[in-house]
Amino acid sequence: MNLDDFKSSWKVYNAHTIDQLKVGKEQIKQMLAGKTQDIVSKIQRNIRYELVVNYVFFILLSIGYFFYPTHITSDPAERNVLYAIWIFVLVTSTVYYALKYHQISQIKHSSETLKVRIKSIVDTMQKYLKIYLYFSLAIVPITIFGLIIASTDSNAKSSLLAWIVIIGITCVTVAIVYVFTQWYINKVYGNYVKGLKSCLHELSENEDAPL
Repeated sequence: MNLDDFKSSWKVYNAHTIDQLKVGKEQIKQMLAGKTQDIVSKIQRNIRYELVVNYVFFILLSIGYFFYPTHITSDPAERNVLYAIWIFVLVTSTVYYALKYHQISQIKHSSETLKVRIKSIVDTMQKYLKIYLYFSLAIVPITIFGLIIASTDSNAKSSLLAWIVIIGITCVTVAIVYVFTQWYINKVYGNYVKGLKSCLHELSENEDAPL
């Protein structure tokens, strides 16, 4: 085989190899797209579950307010404040869940590249989970504090010791809520966000791989 024949054979072999690598990279991209789609669908499913839970709580609160008004406290003013806080929490969280669900759906079906879509969803979820944590830390202790105040005897409310106990219970509640919310976020959403980050890393490696 002379040099010209060798060069010609090498070009054919090299072109075939490059085509195979391109096909392999495209297959990896399609697999990562399918994996991403599955993860995002599970995130949306969990958001839907939380929306349903919110609706159920809203119904239970409405039943309690209209049919069992004195079970929490006999003071109408305290009762109205507590229910107002709960309704505010439910409405705010429901609207927020719905907005995030819609935002993720828009990103999921956008015409952007897979890499851009994954990055957008990861960024959206990280902001969502951060606000989720802060919201829980603010609202749950306030609710517990309100319940304790409402159930405390009016004479006891004037006692310094009673207030120390109430504040102490509230502080302990904040710590418990923080630990539980961190665990819950990681269980329900955190692993899926890690999965998306893994897909993003693999996609970057696949795109940067030489042909």
